[in-house]
Amino acid sequence: KKKSPEFEREYNLKFAGGVGNFFDLDSIDACVVDDYDPTIPVREAITVMANDTGYSDGSKFARVICSWFNNAIYVMVAEQHDKPLMTDMLQRDLDKRMEYYVDKTVIDGSDPAYIYALKEKLGEWPIDYHTVPKDNYNSMLVEPVPFTKQQYEFLVHDKEVIESGGLKIHKSFDNLIIGLKSPYMNGTTFDKKRSANNDLVDALSMILQKFKAKTINVTG
Repeated sequence: KKKSPEFEREYNLKFAGGVGNFFDLDSIDACVVDDYDPTIPVREAITVMANDTGYSDGSKFARVICSWFNNAIYVMVAEQHDKPLMTDMLQRDLDKRMEYYVDKTVIDGSDPAYIYALKEKLGEWPIDYHTVPKDNYNSMLVEPVPFTKQQYEFLVHDKEVIESGGLKIHKSFDNLIIGLKSPYMNGTTFDKKRSANNDLVDALSMILQKFKAKTINVTG
């Protein structure tokens, strides 16, 4: 019974949205490992941090950090915060950026106020990224991502990475693992009401998209 997809939901009360129909559960389990320590940064790695911002009921602020080394993408941080203060999240971004030697931060473009604020903290100009061509976004330290418009395409790419074994998730990141097992799709629409920990999955999706070319362009 413990091996069934329903076990965590029925007995451990972990699956808020149930078992999804998009990702292969066995492939996700194959990505879960314990042979690295996510609390120890890899300075030589290429590292990306992603925020899916949220401050209200029903939406959490999710932060994921991944590093590329040993020919795979390793999840180093996967955390979510319930109704946090923006000032606290900005400071945590600065702290995590230094701790994990983050090369690039990607943020859902639906929250320009947060992107402006983080750019200002880092001294990256212009703060108003709308004043520069979108072709320049890839060279920014803090890069806005038009996530909502491309969510399905991002999830398809996530699926390819997961099924290829290119993603490594430490077994301690329960919420992310649960989130990856729960996405439910109606055609090409992500049914978030039937899924769990959506914000963490969204943040991971943005990172995997940036690692598509296995290089991260930044300035500064």
